[in-house]
Amino acid sequence: AAAEAAAAPAGARAAIAVGGAARRELSTLDGPHNLVSILEREQELEAQEEEKNGGPLSPDLLELMDIVTEHMTIGEEPGSNLVTLSMDYAGEEGGQQELVKVFFNVQEYHNEEELAQDYDPAAMESAGNIYPFEVRVHKKDQTMRFFCQASAQQFTIENVVISQGGDDIDADFDEDNAYAYQGPSFDDLEPDLQTAFVEYLHARYVDDTLACFIAGYSDYKEQQNYLKWLQDAMDFVKA
Repeated sequence: AAAEAAAAPAGARAAIAVGGAARRELSTLDGPHNLVSILEREQELEAQEEEKNGGPLSPDLLELMDIVTEHMTIGEEPGSNLVTLSMDYAGEEGGQQELVKVFFNVQEYHNEEELAQDYDPAAMESAGNIYPFEVRVHKKDQTMRFFCQASAQQFTIENVVISQGGDDIDADFDEDNAYAYQGPSFDDLEPDLQTAFVEYLHARYVDDTLACFIAGYSDYKEQQNYLKWLQDAMDFVKA
């Protein structure tokens, strides 16, 4: 460093000296204490925002949750992005008993405008998030899988896959059936067939109300995971 300063012009030598002093000053800061104070600040800001909103769950989301849980049971773990909704369904008349399960990842979403072919600033302002989710209807040794997308207004079906074999509705079909036929794009089906599939899901309480719940609950659950992440970071640094 001394040789570097001697070889440099006077102005540069002054800059090198100031830089060295700044590095020494930074090295005397209590790094963990500084991080803890910032984490505490973030926790306080989130608490203030939650109080301003009247709590972690909005009245609208509470109402949707009451409707959904009349028929389905919510499954989740603290800190996990995976949320499931499950129910037993009597099935079609004379048919097999069914297990219906919905899966969604609260951190997996994209903006509607991102999917658009042409960028439209006006549309961007009103665009909302799209949340992918999967519905599995299982009976005997088969599972019909619906890959869907939810928004705050409605849901759409992307494609329908029939997975053969196995009696586990939670199986990793993507690994076990990596090369199985994935079905056509839903939009390519005849309109009456599309309608029939939508009505099939409606009968199992997969509808626009559920889509609104998935959108709202994803935002809520991701926020709870963020708060847990802040606390976990705080506990680690202070340990």
